[in-house]
Amino acid sequence: MRRNEASVPLTSRVGAHGRVTLPVLVRERLGVGPGETIVYSIANDTIVLRRASPPDKKFLRLAQEAFSDWDAPEADEAFRDL
Repeated sequence: MRRNEASVPLTSRVGAHGRVTLPVLVRERLGVGPGETIVYSIANDTIVLRRASPPDKKFLRLAQEAFSDWDAPEADEAFRDL
């Protein structure tokens, strides 16, 4: 651990819309700033986040295009009870 890094777990609070602000130390370690993409990997109760690589960004763009029809009020209505 670097000298200026926290030796205790870092915390963030979830906002009303599910938004979380990454602590400065996390942003610095990941090398991310405004507009950057973060990739989340989830296993059980552990979440790992990392800066998105170019292949991640290409996959995300293709996935957004493929599922763009699902991002409509009609889709919300159709899948509401699932």
